[in-house]
Amino acid sequence: MSDKDDYIVALKATNNLIDELMEDDLNAGAAYTGIITAAVYRLILGGDAKQDVVGIIGASMASAAAHIEMQDDFLKDIH
Repeated sequence: MSDKDDYIVALKATNNLIDELMEDDLNAGAAYTGIITAAVYRLILGGDAKQDVVGIIGASMASAAAHIEMQDDFLKDIH
């Protein structure tokens, strides 16, 4: 698979996890904080350099904003 395919698979899998957590009536703020904390923790733990971690976080924030702006069709099932 390509990097883009891997990205879409990870994006949709994470969205499915969020849906499951919301269906279990978890507090949305706590659930999102837990997901983001786990992802950042893993990035920091596995990253060789802080600038790599900051770059990934920045790129993901930019991607999220772009997806919202472009209203991507492949994300239409994501709430």
